[in-house]
Amino acid sequence: MTIKSARVNKILNSVGTWTIEATLSSNSHTAVASVPKGKSAGEYEAKDLPTEKAIEKFEEIKSKVIGQNFDSSKQFDEMLLELDGTAHKSNLGANLILGLSIAFLKLISKEIGLEPYEYISKFYEFDTKIPSYSLLIFEGGKHGSHLITAQEYMLILEDIKEAQDIIHTFNRYLVENGLFVGYGLEGAFTSAKLTDLDVLNLIRTVTPHKKIAIDVAESSRQGDSLDYENIIRNYNIYSIEDPKQEKDYKGWSKFFNNYGHKIVVVGDDLTTTNTVLIKNAHDEKMINAVIIKPNQIGSILETIQAVKLAKEYGWKIIVSHRGTDTPDDFISDLSVGIGADHVKFGGLQRGERIAKYNRMLKIQEVINIPREKVTSIS
Repeated sequence: MTIKSARVNKILNSVGTWTIEATLSSNSHTAVASVPKGKSAGEYEAKDLPTEKAIEKFEEIKSKVIGQNFDSSKQFDEMLLELDGTAHKSNLGANLILGLSIAFLKLISKEIGLEPYEYISKFYEFDTKIPSYSLLIFEGGKHGSHLITAQEYMLILEDIKEAQDIIHTFNRYLVENGLFVGYGLEGAFTSAKLTDLDVLNLIRTVTPHKKIAIDVAESSRQGDSLDYENIIRNYNIYSIEDPKQEKDYKGWSKFFNNYGHKIVVVGDDLTTTNTVLIKNAHDEKMINAVIIKPNQIGSILETIQAVKLAKEYGWKIIVSHRGTDTPDDFISDLSVGIGADHVKFGGLQRGERIAKYNRMLKIQEVINIPREKVTSIS
């Protein structure tokens, strides 16, 4: 496929700051992609360039894109990575590379008559699957009220209608009990009247039989240490993400040794969608599940490599949005295409989050793949 035109411009993201939007066209199709950014980003994530600088960089390399022929997403990404030539994308910027990478995958999918999730499944050799939802109910830390020190409290759910019903139930409960304050960065409830244990008790009261997933985001969390022994013993915990700081390897290994047989222990800042860090987490026995965020590593090719390695280890795969996001819904296709176990799209209150849920609804209309029930941590 030959790229006939290409441009990169800036658009506003979900917090009103600038981000990259890439547009690629062939003779017959056009594809657009925009790039999110993490609010509590891990230290080892690939590096973005300032938006204006990234656009300038594109002007420098666009002759390597426009008029060139590429047979696959892999070939296109390899070209970009070679042009960058750095370990952390500090030359072209992870934001520029990823915007072009996603736009190309969307474009070549259209060119050969496939949906993006079908292209990912076919050419990167994955079995497709509709993932379960990690529905964000409460958020704190950098995403909401600082009285709630953990970043995310989620419920593991099987479909969007169930998610709708549960959000409405929580809304009524909070209003009736004078607890409702507002919404956080990713469209979930937050409240200056609630502590972490208050949130857990409230979830246990309103949805006693639902499995709870917590993203502690310990590297950026402020407050007293959480009592994990008490939390895991007294609440219906399915998973805990980033319970230790990203460089606290001994702490991670001890946590996994203590709780890895009881719950899913999820790495995010620890692993940053990076095969080197994923291998280290496996070798040191620190986790049994991993967050996948394409902008942490900067290209779809490297994202796929991270997924394949994690699947080799038998880990759970969780595809996630970012704190400051856009209406781009590519991660919905990514999650289905790689056969992810879960997705994190946020709450049901912000348009950039709803876009991902709506894309998943459209995919489900086309394919009828039964979701695997969450019954064990295997």
